[in-house]
Amino acid sequence: MKLFVILTCFFLFKQFNTYKINLNSVKKSYILYNNKEIPLFEPFDKKNKECLVLYTGLNSIITYDFYSYLINNLASRNMSICIYNNNYITNSKKFYKELGKNYKEIIPIGHSSGCSTLINNNFNNKLITKNILLDPVDSRIFKFNNLNLGNIKKILLFKAEKAYIGNPISFIPSFFEINENTLTNINKIKIIKKNYKNYGHCDILNPLYSNLIYERANLICDGTSNRKLSNLYNYIDNISDDIYKFVKDIDNNILEEKKELEELEELEELEELEESEEIIKNNNLFNFNNLLNKIIKK
Repeated sequence: MKLFVILTCFFLFKQFNTYKINLNSVKKSYILYNNKEIPLFEPFDKKNKECLVLYTGLNSIITYDFYSYLINNLASRNMSICIYNNNYITNSKKFYKELGKNYKEIIPIGHSSGCSTLINNNFNNKLITKNILLDPVDSRIFKFNNLNLGNIKKILLFKAEKAYIGNPISFIPSFFEINENTLTNINKIKIIKKNYKNYGHCDILNPLYSNLIYERANLICDGTSNRKLSNLYNYIDNISDDIYKFVKDIDNNILEEKKELEELEELEELEELEESEEIIKNNNLFNFNNLLNKIIKK
């Protein structure tokens, strides 16, 4: 029933306009693979060495349009984002090998049941050492074994906590949840957890879609009670920042020090500007007084 309601919402929402990727700051191109075009989003001033491969929800069936604000955010933070497509990419290992010719590091990122596809595609791929899992859902019907992570060394695990709370049942019940207890080789993997207490499973989508889901189906897929656009955009901004730090291997303390340094430099520039303005003001006042004295003497 849940799946039917969410699917119905997604297909109905396509009639509405939504946030579009800002092509003034992000460049859209295509990777030609098996004579099919795979969408790729990159910053215009490309200096990055990493490419994220996005696995969307419903086992990568949902169109990337629903994630366009997240994609824009990530690309504007100097990361490339390639959109995984189940229909076009039949051999993921071969696809990643081709993609690896242009990037130093390939990092799959999945949302919801797209994480199941992500893990199944990459457990035996030596090119992949990092995974980003956003509210990961195990979509397998029969779960005889834990999910095999293979060569993975590091995971960023997001949890929008309202997705796991519900009455009588949560949107992501415990038997569908992907966590440390459902993954293999977990003792060899560094897991970085990011929990967002007041947000739900669909709040990561463009606000138009997440708001419609909240209005029409919040008993099934609950989200934040603060539906202001500024709050929803800020939530996705924060997720993007966490992904950026994970991809770039930036320590939080280092990032805070860098931010403080930038703020200090801005303050010094402002003080210099104020000093310059004061000098100009004094000079103008001095010139005015001189002119006034000359007039009085005459």
